[in-house]
Amino acid sequence: MCYQTLNSTVRTVNGSSPDEGLVEVLVNDQWRRVCSNDWGKSDASVACRDLGYSGGFPVSIPTLGKIQKNTWFLDSMSCNGNEDSLLECARSGSNSCNLAGVICYCTIKGRVRIVNGSFPDEGRVEVLVYDRWRKVCSTNWDKNDADVTCRSLGFFGGAPVSLPAVEKRNKTIWFLDGMNCNGDEESLFECAARGSITCNSGREAGVICYNQTVNGTVRIVNGSSPNEGVVEVLKNHRWRNVYEAGWNKNDADVTCKSFGYSGGFPVSSLLFVDNKEDALMLGAMNCVGDEDSLLKCPRSITLSSTYYVGGKAAVVCYHTENDTIKYVIENTAQEKSIIMPKIYINGTWRVLCRRSWDVSNANVICRSLGYPGYQALLRNWTHGSSFGKPLVNSIWCNSWEKMITQCGSGLYSPEDCSSNGGVVIECHLSSKNMIRLVNGSTSNEGRVEVFNNGRWGTVCDDDWDDKDARVVCRTLGYSGNSTAHRRAYFGRGSGTYWLRNVACQGTETSIFDCIYSRYYSYWPCSHSNDAGVTCK
Repeated sequence: MCYQTLNSTVRTVNGSSPDEGLVEVLVNDQWRRVCSNDWGKSDASVACRDLGYSGGFPVSIPTLGKIQKNTWFLDSMSCNGNEDSLLECARSGSNSCNLAGVICYCTIKGRVRIVNGSFPDEGRVEVLVYDRWRKVCSTNWDKNDADVTCRSLGFFGGAPVSLPAVEKRNKTIWFLDGMNCNGDEESLFECAARGSITCNSGREAGVICYNQTVNGTVRIVNGSSPNEGVVEVLKNHRWRNVYEAGWNKNDADVTCKSFGYSGGFPVSSLLFVDNKEDALMLGAMNCVGDEDSLLKCPRSITLSSTYYVGGKAAVVCYHTENDTIKYVIENTAQEKSIIMPKIYINGTWRVLCRRSWDVSNANVICRSLGYPGYQALLRNWTHGSSFGKPLVNSIWCNSWEKMITQCGSGLYSPEDCSSNGGVVIECHLSSKNMIRLVNGSTSNEGRVEVFNNGRWGTVCDDDWDDKDARVVCRTLGYSGNSTAHRRAYFGRGSGTYWLRNVACQGTETSIFDCIYSRYYSYWPCSHSNDAGVTCK
């Protein structure tokens, strides 16, 4: 398709105002439309500047009605943003596509506001385009977008909020969708975004702005003691809750350490009496764990949730593990010990629910009490003390932790646990009874098998070396040099492989003191990779 000049003429059609609509380009005395393939903010800005505006947002609009067969489109535009004409941009031709549109604007400053909040520092975000205030869709709305919004209004920064739509949508192009700021822009108009007739998330973007880097303080309320309760943050003269979605041990640790504790467990506010309703909650926290304040943690929003009424984050803080956890020893006989872990929350010692309980968790508890490892998870255990009210929980250890408080966790409300019962662990008193050598020609060699959860299983040979063999042999009473064997040297075993990626230093007293992976993995280990040793 040839053309006489690069100085194209651009117009917008079918919009509800002159600043918006489908883009058409005059080429060789014929108005040609533009395909929305690769149509982005740089392309829209070039088109809008040709119309006398400062810039523009791209819009993709489905083709409506019949199109003449001889109608040609400009397709796959690739503007850098500084061209004088769309014809200067890289492009190709096409005869069918969705159509490119624009929302143009005249300036990038002073055209953002927040409305409908209880205070001037919070509310819905609206952008003024061609004398009309347009809302912003909360798709991809995050802290960078909130910071840019609030700074353009004179605040230091902001927290993102997702709000339910309060008005029915119409066919007017009125949402800015998929906002994607880097965080250092001066205005939302400088951020990558698209215009849209509909909002993908069905919710509108809002903000809570603040004036300092760490604005306000944190408190813990409604618990039976100062170390536990619902987490609240003072933001601009109001105490606000933190949304429970994604609330985990990193967040709890940061909260509790700011009060001088060593760490904390994340729990649900349903464990505490809390009838307070907050108009706007802070978003979900995403702490790394080394921040010195909860307000320095990244925050995100969950579009499927409401920030008017929702789950609230709570914590149980501790100085040492003994502050909040105790292990009831029910029975010690035949070289094994029956352990029932309990956590003290809101004036009650609660046992842990067996649902989702993991072998690695049990190993960490047994070793933290001085036992070499875990043998089995008992069911229908009724001996001795009563369970009390179980606590539905999610604790995940990697086996290398020294105590359960080092594991990730997310403890939730004491709801349905009746079909699972509480956690009762059987720990071995001697690691010698948990390891055996099988299928060797003499008693000092063979395939390494480990007793776990009531069954003997094998060890995967990935990373298996002489240091690992030395620890196994020492556990079995051998003191000389030891040799590691791989690839089922002593024959293939059967059943579950209990350990993999074993990484002993060689000085440990038991293989269960070494670093190793959980017994399951996304990359299964076959019995052709069973580990073995020869002890001396």
